[in-house]
Amino acid sequence: MKRILVLIYCLLMQCFVLAQNNAILQLDTGGHKARIWDILVTSDKRFLVSASDDKTIRVWDVDLKKEVRKIIGQIGSGNRGMISAIALSTDDNYLAVGGYFGNNEIRIYDFPTGQLLQTLKGHTNLVLDLDFNNQGNMLVSGAMDRQVIVWNRENGSFKLYKKFLNHSDDVYGVKIFQHNSEYRIVSIGYDQRLNLYSLNPGLIKTIDHSFNLSYVSVSQKYIAVCGKANKISLFDMDLNPIKNIYTKTQPIGLAFSEDGRYLLSGHVGFPPNNNIYDLRKGFKQVTTFNKQHALTQAVAFLDENTAVTGGGENYEIYFWNINTARVEGVIEGKGRKVWSVGIFDNKIGFGYTPMTYTNEKTKLEKYFNLEEFTIKDIQGNEKFKQIPVIYNGLNHTYTLQHTKGGKYGFSDAVLEIRKDGEIYKRIERDATNGYQHRTYGFTENGLIISGGNDGCLNIYNLEGEIVGGCIGHTGTIWSIAVEDNVLVSGSSDQTIKLWNLESLTNQSEIKKLFPLINIFISNDDEWVVWSGKGYYASSIGGDQFVGYHINRGFDNAADYFRSDRFFRTYYQPSLMKNIIRLKSEDKALAFTKTKMRLNEVTIEDILPPKIELNTPEEIVTYKDEVEIDFDVIAQSDFNITDIKIFLNGREIKERGMKVLVEDNSSFEHIRKNIKVPNGSSVLKIVAGNRFAASNPVFIHVKRKGVENMYKPNLYVLSIGVSEYKNIRYKLDFAAADAHSIIEIFKNQTKLYQNISYELKTNIEAKRADILNSIDWLINEATQKDVVIMFIAGHGINDGLNNYYFLSYDSDIESLRSSAVKWTEFKDVITNLPSKVILFVDACHSGNILGSKKRGESDITTAIKDLIAAGTGQVIMTATTDNSAAYEDPSWEHGAFTKALTDGLKYMEADFDKNDIITIKELDFYITKRVKELTKGHQKPTTIVPKSIPDFPIVAK
Repeated sequence: MKRILVLIYCLLMQCFVLAQNNAILQLDTGGHKARIWDILVTSDKRFLVSASDDKTIRVWDVDLKKEVRKIIGQIGSGNRGMISAIALSTDDNYLAVGGYFGNNEIRIYDFPTGQLLQTLKGHTNLVLDLDFNNQGNMLVSGAMDRQVIVWNRENGSFKLYKKFLNHSDDVYGVKIFQHNSEYRIVSIGYDQRLNLYSLNPGLIKTIDHSFNLSYVSVSQKYIAVCGKANKISLFDMDLNPIKNIYTKTQPIGLAFSEDGRYLLSGHVGFPPNNNIYDLRKGFKQVTTFNKQHALTQAVAFLDENTAVTGGGENYEIYFWNINTARVEGVIEGKGRKVWSVGIFDNKIGFGYTPMTYTNEKTKLEKYFNLEEFTIKDIQGNEKFKQIPVIYNGLNHTYTLQHTKGGKYGFSDAVLEIRKDGEIYKRIERDATNGYQHRTYGFTENGLIISGGNDGCLNIYNLEGEIVGGCIGHTGTIWSIAVEDNVLVSGSSDQTIKLWNLESLTNQSEIKKLFPLINIFISNDDEWVVWSGKGYYASSIGGDQFVGYHINRGFDNAADYFRSDRFFRTYYQPSLMKNIIRLKSEDKALAFTKTKMRLNEVTIEDILPPKIELNTPEEIVTYKDEVEIDFDVIAQSDFNITDIKIFLNGREIKERGMKVLVEDNSSFEHIRKNIKVPNGSSVLKIVAGNRFAASNPVFIHVKRKGVENMYKPNLYVLSIGVSEYKNIRYKLDFAAADAHSIIEIFKNQTKLYQNISYELKTNIEAKRADILNSIDWLINEATQKDVVIMFIAGHGINDGLNNYYFLSYDSDIESLRSSAVKWTEFKDVITNLPSKVILFVDACHSGNILGSKKRGESDITTAIKDLIAAGTGQVIMTATTDNSAAYEDPSWEHGAFTKALTDGLKYMEADFDKNDIITIKELDFYITKRVKELTKGHQKPTTIVPKSIPDFPIVAK
């Protein structure tokens, strides 16, 4: 079923937008997070293109199942910018896009570059389908304005060629095909009509149906259509009926295989069958794929053996064999629909188990602690509140119950307010206010809250009058909970939002509420919390999921910057906690500024520079040197402060490599010659101003030639403190962990030429001793070497959130003078010319904080500050986010070092059994092993920058 245009109210009640018109905070989970409308395959079968209600077009590498890039344009609040149709020319040069755009235009992109070439204006309502002819010089479009328009490419641009006005309702499907010596067009619509046209003279034939038509596909011999019925109708190329295929489920989305033998259909409803029909066997259904339980309409054939379907509960894209239905790959983001929420004190419970019935109270599986910013499993003893459906007033008892009704006959379109058991008022929903009452209940003071589709979350008084609208969600609201005027909501848009209800009254004046905070939690428990003005806190990897969509106008492609590009300005954990505590961002900003310096700037004012390559992104050479050429373009009034070039993660600081930056002018054709080693290398270019860093640009270089026999030197600094001068700080295995690291690496002569190490444990790990060892690394390591640093012991934050490692002689009452400040480690790690691998196990539990809050022992900010430097070190941490690192006498180590030892010393991380363990193999093994050892309670984190190719760390 195609989307019905949402009109008045919900256009205002959706999609959180920053105050600026052109900078919009967007959630990006690494996959689609809303309905997928279309899927296309490039002619060389290398890439998949998908379009979604989440306002993105994503290009995926078919082999790697990884996103290559996004194509984005002008978006706005509500449905503005949602994509409804895409088409790709057969030569892969032009991508046509239709959607909820300001002028109902069609956007024409240069597909290889993502550049917006032109916008086609001719439709007066939403464009619903697009199709190119086989030569790529004609485009046909169908829209809700009942028009079918043909566009012709002349002199490099598309122009309106012809209109057909033969539909009396929305046109949902169009296809253009060559029949004999002429081009023909088929169109279908909600007038239940199938039309066949010739470019000249026009309409040839019409077939009327008894139901609305939504999808059409054309092969060399057949035309297939389907709509609001449990059947697919097939016709020949002259629109003569051939056959009706009856199905158990309502088919949506249709695609013929390239050779025309197979027909693939998606589904809506139950059973969740995506079906393959073999036309050589009399259109017999031969295969059913049923792993996508929710609506799946984006369907395509990758090749003669593989089908691709996009949809399901969490908007996955599956690759599956058309003969066996065996899954051959899947693309999915890190998010999941939030089906249930609850609130208890400072904890927000949530769950991912789909509900069966409207307003069902589904299982809460985990909770997010709003004071500590931690995630834990719910053990069953927390008394989380979910919203009640009974309200005991002063003189009457009110209850809520949903019932069937409304324009579309949904079973929950009407919400009945019952007073003392009798129906008192009715709240009916339709296309203007969310269609259905998915979840509902009473606040403590008798207000009614109801969540529906399309992000509609409305608040009513006992008379059924709307008094408030919560603007922020973009998907169906599945669950709500209330405590002390704080509303919690969970949605299919994969977010949890908190709202302050204190300003609401029982009066009929409608107030707009915006989220107090927004929460996203990934399926591997990375998280990010953000505010209305764009400030955020996150786990180490959490800020990859939120970023700023920068509009560049209707006639230009948009830009996107991940929030971590603005880390030094907008990463503010203390502010986020104050927002929650004070229930107001403005109050929190005022309070926080009394405690610390806070830059209040807008994203648009501080946009970082943009880097454009003039050389290819992939270079193959036999030479030991490559030339790169790039431009750096300023995008704000703030000066460009630095332009840096990195080779395999480390900044190149040789003479002639530094780019002098004197003002904020753009730089054209910066040319640099860079020496590269044999094999594969990655060059990274980054520019920045004092507030933000640019999106990095990568160049992949493969140098062919004689195999490089050079072996680097290895320097290992291993620090572990179990015995402290203050015996209250005692740990069991930190020193033993440090010894194990030396034992693992000191004999690795197959990979390293010379191996030098320093071991600092217990009384030998005084503050001065550690600083002297850091100086040793600075003095010894060169560009060709490898440095491994291991740190185990206690870590703690001071009142200003500066992180310190506790040396043997540390005193938590005088951290500045007795402990090792994190910046000492950061300075050496970021400035060493060598490759650097950092292992950190410094979040041990223990009664060392006295009356201090446990929340003051968190290494997350310290690690994120190191990552923000952009210098490309590999970091492996035992745990983060206030979680304790586990130790056990049976292991004789902490869990993290136990996993390191098992993986490296005993070669258990050698998954491909080639007697070499690479950094990626080690990452995979440690994550798996620590989870096993701690029964899922400890979560290690690894950061391997894109600028670093996989490399060996130990050999047998």
